[in-house]
Amino acid sequence: MSPLQLRDSLKNQGVKYCVGAYVDIHGVPKGKFVPIDHFEDFAAGSELYTGYALDGLGQKPNDDEINSLPDLERGCVLPWNKEVAWFPADNTFKGEPYEVSTRVALKNNSPPPPRWDLA
Repeated sequence: MSPLQLRDSLKNQGVKYCVGAYVDIHGVPKGKFVPIDHFEDFAAGSELYTGYALDGLGQKPNDDEINSLPDLERGCVLPWNKEVAWFPADNTFKGEPYEVSTRVALKNNSPPPPRWDLA
């Protein structure tokens, strides 16, 4: 499903806001609420964070900002607030996965899933 199709589907469900959340070094989710009409930009990683101001992201004051790139295949509408769609997000830096991001680190250090030969 394209980002525009997903946006339209979410709007049809009554969603007004979306949030792409990453988990910081302390296990606290961080994210920004974005109006659903800006979903296409959100899906492309428009949400920026000053890594130096966030504990554990390992940036210097003069480093560029970090993007939060939502995983559009893993989102859900919050059951307690149907106006909000939540997506897990990976942090990126200059277009590449940011290695200090918890989700990126997990992906880089997890073994591939087992392949079952059931034939």
